[in-house]
Amino acid sequence: MSEITRKEASLISMVGPSKNDPPFWMPDKDRKGRSIPRSLLDLAQLVWSRVVYLTERELKDTARAAEILETAVGVVSRLMQRRGPNHRILDPESYLYWAEARIVYRIVEREKMVQFIYDLEPVLQAKAGNYRNRMSGTQTQLLIRQIMRYMDARTRRMFLLRVKGFSWEQVGAFVGMKANHAAVAYNAGVERTRQRILRCRPGKTKPAAGGVR
Repeated sequence: MSEITRKEASLISMVGPSKNDPPFWMPDKDRKGRSIPRSLLDLAQLVWSRVVYLTERELKDTARAAEILETAVGVVSRLMQRRGPNHRILDPESYLYWAEARIVYRIVEREKMVQFIYDLEPVLQAKAGNYRNRMSGTQTQLLIRQIMRYMDARTRRMFLLRVKGFSWEQVGAFVGMKANHAAVAYNAGVERTRQRILRCRPGKTKPAAGGVR
């Protein structure tokens, strides 16, 4: 998963308020009606310019910054409520910012997965000896492993068979289908995988039952 370095974090922390930043406002209650501490809402205002900067840099869309920060505020608020008054967060401003940054980078990874899914079948249809090159590289392999966590068992098995170079006739024989039915079932499984990823809330993962661990 992508992470920002200490140097990048230092640069982001020095970003000051911009006159062009849209205003930030959120209610004093979360989506389930639980109160959010006033101090946390004040901290959200302090980190807002950095949130806009990071969202613009990574997602190229500042319109998403408010929703992401609101989600981060909710995460930190629930944590504070669970810990109680006797367990204070030593640097709540930094903690809130990093909670938001983690959400941003999880969104980045999710969107990479969704985009890569559109390229899966063309990759698998590459000529023998070439598909291995298309599937190589540490980043690509990590991305594939993440995507496979959202696949159901049959789709995952069919995908692995195709990666190994088996034809649809051979894949169908393994799963007890005709070649064209196997291809249709696989494509439907890939679409279900895409939908699972899209439904995944920022900051949480929900692999398919029986997913790769």
